[in-house]
Amino acid sequence: MSGLLVVDDTALIRSTIASIVSRENLALSPIIEAKNGEEAVRMAREHQPDIVFMDIKMPGMNGLQATSVIRQEQPHSKIVMLTAYDEFSYVQEALKLGAVDYLLKPLRPQKLTEVLTHLQATIQEEQEQQQALVETQRRLDETLPLVEANLVDEIIYRQLLDLPTIEKMLQQLNKTIAMPAVMVVSIDNFNKIVKRLTQEQLQRSYESITSLVSQVIAHPADALIGQWQVGQLAVILSTAERWETVEALKALGQQLWQRVAKEIHTAVTVSFGKQYATLNAVPLSYAEARLARRHKASGDGVLHINDTGPAQPQTPSYAYPLALEKELLDNIRLKQEDMSLELVNEIVDDLLYKYKNAPEILYSYSAELLTLISRTVIDIGATATEVLDLSQRQLAVLFSSPSPAQLRAWALNSLTELMTISNMMEEKPNKDAVQLAIEYIHKHHHRPDISLNEIAKTVGLSQSHLAYLLKERLGMNYSNYLSELRLKHAKKLLRTTTLTITAIAQAVGYPNPTNFYRIFQREIGLTPKAYRQTKAG
Repeated sequence: MSGLLVVDDTALIRSTIASIVSRENLALSPIIEAKNGEEAVRMAREHQPDIVFMDIKMPGMNGLQATSVIRQEQPHSKIVMLTAYDEFSYVQEALKLGAVDYLLKPLRPQKLTEVLTHLQATIQEEQEQQQALVETQRRLDETLPLVEANLVDEIIYRQLLDLPTIEKMLQQLNKTIAMPAVMVVSIDNFNKIVKRLTQEQLQRSYESITSLVSQVIAHPADALIGQWQVGQLAVILSTAERWETVEALKALGQQLWQRVAKEIHTAVTVSFGKQYATLNAVPLSYAEARLARRHKASGDGVLHINDTGPAQPQTPSYAYPLALEKELLDNIRLKQEDMSLELVNEIVDDLLYKYKNAPEILYSYSAELLTLISRTVIDIGATATEVLDLSQRQLAVLFSSPSPAQLRAWALNSLTELMTISNMMEEKPNKDAVQLAIEYIHKHHHRPDISLNEIAKTVGLSQSHLAYLLKERLGMNYSNYLSELRLKHAKKLLRTTTLTITAIAQAVGYPNPTNFYRIFQREIGLTPKAYRQTKAG
C-alpha cells in the first residue's frame, strides 16, 4: 500500500486515527497528515496515497472541494469522508464527487478498522486485476505478430478464408490494405550463410531484419509482415497512399536495403511485385516479387518485376522453363526434397506471372508438371499403382479450379506426397497382421478420423487384441505411435516446404491447428514456427 492521508483541521482527530492504524497493524505506511484542503491537495500530489480520510468542514478549501481536485488528479485514491451528524447532508454530494464511504464523528476504532480493512482488500483486488490486464495485453502483443504472419500465409498460399473474414481480421489487427503489392526480403547466399550460423544467430538475424522492416515502413497499419521461410520474408504493403508508384516502392526498398547493410551487416535483396486492386491477387504479386529476385544482377539490391521486362505472350506454344524443369527432375531422382520444393516454387512463380489471366493454360501446364514428377518418382522405385492413384486425386483437385494461392500449395503438396511414396521401403511378402496394421497407419495417418477399431477390422483382429500386439511390437500404444508419426511428417513439411503451419497441421491429421500447436510444442519442445526457423537450413 502507498499510505494513508488524514485530512482534518483538528490535530487530536488526526493523531487518534494514526494511533488506531498503528495499533491494529493495518500495513499502511506512511501516514500523512494535512490540516486543510489546500495542504491535502499538495500532499496527495506528492505522496499519491491509496486511502484518504477527508474532513468535510475545514477553513479555506473545504473537504468537498479538495475531494473534487484529488479525484481528478489521483483517480485511484479511495476517499472516505469524516462527518458529524449535522453534516450528513454533505455526504451525498461527496459521494457524487467520487468518495467511496464515510465515517461519523466521533470515530469508533472498530468501525475505522473495518472500513480500512475493506478498502485494503478492494485495492489489492484492483491491483491484481490491473496486473492481469497488463499481462493479457503483453500476451496479446506477443500473439498479434503471429496472427499477422499467419494471415500473410493465408492470403498468399491458401486463400481458404473469404474476403469478409479477411477484412474482419485486418480490422482486429488495425490494418488497412488497399492496392496491395508484395515485397520480398531475401538474404543473399542464404544456403551458405545458414551453414555457419547457429540456430540462435539465425533467429536473431531474422528478428533484427524484421525490426528494421517495421521501422522503415513506419506506419504499421500499411503493411502485413509474414514469417521467415528459408531466408525469405514476405510483406504485403498497402500502396494506395504512400507507395503509389514503382519509384516510391523502390525508394522504400532502397532505404531498407541500406539500413540492413549498415546496421546488421547482412546482404539482402528487396524485390517487389505489381500492385493489384484486391487481396485475391496478392499471390500473383508474390510470384512476381520472387521472379524479380531471380533476375538479380551483380550489385542489384532492389528490384521490381517491371525491371524484368514484359511477360511472355500468353500462347499455347509456351512451355514452363525447361532448365528449371530438368533441374527439378534431377533433384527428385537424387531425393533432394528441399531443393525440389524450392524449384517447384520457382516454376509456379513463372507460370503465375505469365498465365495469371489464362487459367486453362495455367492448369494444363500444372498437370503436365505433375505427370513428369509422377513418372520420375516411378522411375526411382515407387509403386506405379500408388503413384497413379495419388496423381489422379491431385488432378481432381487441380481441375476443381483452385485459386493462384491454392495452386502453389497444391504443387508443393503433390511433390511432397509423391516423394514420400518414393522413399517408402518395398513391400515384403507374407506380412503378419501387426505389420499390415502398422503399414495401414503409415498410409492413413493424415486422416483425422482414423481409428484403432477401423484398423483392427482391416487386418482381421479384435480392437483390444490389436492394441496389445501393437504395444508389444512398437513399445508404445497406438495413440502415441500415431502422434509420433504425425509429428515426424509435420517436422518434415516444416523443414522442406513453405506451407502454412495450419495447412501442415491439416495435412498430417490435425484439423484443429490449436491442438497441433499444443501437441507439437509439448513433444518437440519448440513451437512449429520456431522449429521451422531453426531447421530452415
